[in-house]
Amino acid sequence: MRFIKEDNSLWAHDNRSGTIADSFYKQWVDDGKEVDPYVAPPPAPITSATKLSILRELKAAGEWNTIQQAMKQNEEYEDEWIAASTIAIDDPVLLAFQQVLGWTDEQLVALFEATR
Repeated sequence: MRFIKEDNSLWAHDNRSGTIADSFYKQWVDDGKEVDPYVAPPPAPITSATKLSILRELKAAGEWNTIQQAMKQNEEYEDEWIAASTIAIDDPVLLAFQQVLGWTDEQLVALFEATR
């Protein structure tokens, strides 16, 4: 494969030793050009967590007793909680718990982030 360099000269690469991107990077460095430091992208937003990790965080926040009371008042919540192994951040039962606790969306996201 041939590529045109900035000075309009050609250089070849057969892509056996790495990706084409690797060869461009190596050539860039070999040419003495500045390389910016790598900055890792932010972690992807968390969209689900295990029930156990959520339970631990709710207990740590002192909110588990409130959730237990809510489940006693609504059997459907309890059934859903018992059946789940992972819980999505937009799960209707979890959103109901959010209302019971009076939490903002930011607090709910913080709960999930703490489960990482």
